[in-house]
Amino acid sequence: MKKSIYLVRHAESTKSDLDERNRGLTLKGVEDVNKVTQYFENINVSKVYSSPYKRAIDTVKPLSINKGLDVSLVEDLKECIFSNHTLQDSEVYPLVEKLLDDKKYKEQGESLEEVQIRGISIIQKILKENNEAVVIGTHGVIMTAILNYFDDKYDYKFLRSTSKPDIYVMVFDGCQFVDCISRNA
Repeated sequence: MKKSIYLVRHAESTKSDLDERNRGLTLKGVEDVNKVTQYFENINVSKVYSSPYKRAIDTVKPLSINKGLDVSLVEDLKECIFSNHTLQDSEVYPLVEKLLDDKKYKEQGESLEEVQIRGISIIQKILKENNEAVVIGTHGVIMTAILNYFDDKYDYKFLRSTSKPDIYVMVFDGCQFVDCISRNA
């Protein structure tokens, strides 16, 4: 039986001194959420999951309302923990490149291997519990870590080519990964 998991990378978010969990969306991000909601208008979605971070929730909440579904928050869908404070992109991307080059590497936070293990555990649970399409509100690094588990072409170069928001459809036959398809929001 074919199953689809839609990974929705959050819309553009603010970079401020707020903690990672409470960073909201920029004005452009809020506008782009409408594109995400429209994308799912004719897709039968049975469940919406999200990282507990505000920017991921805010990206999938309107589509969940449109579908009459609650958003199930899953702690292990949170973004990779890089540090104990919000890092600017100029700090994040060199670190992420190291993480993706060496899955065991870490500085203050998590290794990519640790992120991948918790992400794949949730994917496997979702596949066992759902027979229809589901949506996951997610983040760039954990999304890349999950996809990289199934195919190593999902690497640093892939991550840098993604946008906010972005949609990737993971297709499974039962619990066996078949393909990943990029869909622009």
